[in-house]
Amino acid sequence: DQDGINNWQPDTPATGNPEVGQAPLFDQINLADIRVSYNEERVAVLEVATLNYADERIEILDSRIATEHGLIVFKGEADLAESGKPKVTATIESPALNFVSTAPAEEVASADGAEADAASSARMFSDDPLEYSWLNAVDLDAEVRIDSLSSTAESVENLNATIAIERSALRVAPLTFTKDSGTFAGELRLEPVDDEFSLHMSFVAEQIRMSALAADGQDPSTVPPLDLTAEITGSGRTMHAIAASSSGQLSGRQHSGLVNMQDSGFLFSDIVTSVFRTINPLAESEPFAELECSIIEVEIENGVATIDELAAQLDRLVIVGSGNVNLDTEELDLTIRTKTREGLG
Repeated sequence: DQDGINNWQPDTPATGNPEVGQAPLFDQINLADIRVSYNEERVAVLEVATLNYADERIEILDSRIATEHGLIVFKGEADLAESGKPKVTATIESPALNFVSTAPAEEVASADGAEADAASSARMFSDDPLEYSWLNAVDLDAEVRIDSLSSTAESVENLNATIAIERSALRVAPLTFTKDSGTFAGELRLEPVDDEFSLHMSFVAEQIRMSALAADGQDPSTVPPLDLTAEITGSGRTMHAIAASSSGQLSGRQHSGLVNMQDSGFLFSDIVTSVFRTINPLAESEPFAELECSIIEVEIENGVATIDELAAQLDRLVIVGSGNVNLDTEELDLTIRTKTREGLG
């Protein structure tokens, strides 16, 4: 109740030794209107839950949890006697989850500025050992369905994923979602091999417009849609080691739209932006360029990504390039050729 006193008391079976007592055995537990406050600002409310417990198995028939990010519906069961660690089978659903940052703009800008120097000298792929203890904690077979998922970077719809953890190996397959008229389908596997981990990732994205590539005030619907296919494998104990040993391929096509030329934007935008500003003296005053199409074809072998084709056709400029990126040293060796477009194009 409001004073923090429980208003129920289960019956305790009689026992021959009153000093020892006997814990009550529950065949069924019903929980409703449970409120959990894990700090002063956030509150998660367990709206309703029905649990059954028998033979070291917990069955969650219905559980709806209201959080600051949205409603989560959880159903499943946990076998506590399976191979010394819980084996969980679950279905997790939500109509909408929102992880968009609500921090004031000036606070975000201040934090970004404070971290800029550190970020500029940091590696893209971390040398920190991968944390894998959670893979040993449980065996999991979960179906995840989220109708709408929003974050500060992107928002997607109809997210569906099958997540399995077995023998300390993680598999997410399939992983699908839609974004406006675009689609994404992929899978990820992380498996222990000796004292390392083997990572395999593959996906196909079609007509995906990435909102993060839009400039301030730009209508996201004007961002060029992207088709991207990738299949990459690697192994190691850190993301740096995995990248340095990786092999695979990546193929991308970007269709017509407005490209943000003032800040980093689309694929290899730093290079394209620098070239465009050199060729076009009006680039500094023009926030956008009209992209007609761009392509990139990359082959990755033993940590070296060879760019066979890199081409972009804008309204005033054609850019063609090739070269390689060493994913171990993170050094770039690229050749860029440009040609201005004249007349009607």
